[in-house]
Amino acid sequence: MAPSPRESPLTRQTRSLSPRARRTAAVVGTLLIVGVGAWVVTLPMPRALFHEAQRLPASYANFYIANGVVLLPTYDAARDEEARRTLQELFPTREVIGIDCTDLVWGLGAFHCVSQQWPAV
Repeated sequence: MAPSPRESPLTRQTRSLSPRARRTAAVVGTLLIVGVGAWVVTLPMPRALFHEAQRLPASYANFYIANGVVLLPTYDAARDEEARRTLQELFPTREVIGIDCTDLVWGLGAFHCVSQQWPAV
């Protein structure tokens, strides 16, 4: 397949990668283009959760960093520990605490989402 004249060099270089790898490359490429640099750490994905046929946004990336702790949303016993270990390596001075968020994610978010600021009314 010939590259489109509008296609970026990054897109041409990553065409054969999986969709997940392409998204990661796009983020890293953007950070490198603006001179920030990047260190990409991947987290596992919990099993898909659904409520009334809608897939819920269950993600270990929706963790919250607080004083001395990192609150990790958990959803899937088979993958929770891998996510906890990964975050514990990234935050060695904080305790990573997993809390079941299966019910919370029905509201389409977890710790990071629900901890965000509320606009003034």
